[in-house]
Amino acid sequence: TGGVPQGSILGPYLFLIHTCNIPQPQQNHGLTLAYVDDILTASTGRLVSRQLQTQIDDIIRWAHEHNVGINPRKCQTICIKSRTLPP
Repeated sequence: TGGVPQGSILGPYLFLIHTCNIPQPQQNHGLTLAYVDDILTASTGRLVSRQLQTQIDDIIRWAHEHNVGINPRKCQTICIKSRTLPP
């Protein structure tokens, strides 16, 4: 693996600098955030599965291009939905 040692004082700052150009969703109902060494992507709407998959594919492509490792065992999905869909 590459990067800075776990618990390094510089680690969060270097990650922030390294991830400042993380891809943002192309649609209006999406969001991608990076904090410390975590990346979150979220989406809303009727095509949420497709939108999230596109966002994830973009992040994976970006990570590969920037030599950032993603551990699939540490990835999680949370689905929050209302009982009825808005019109």
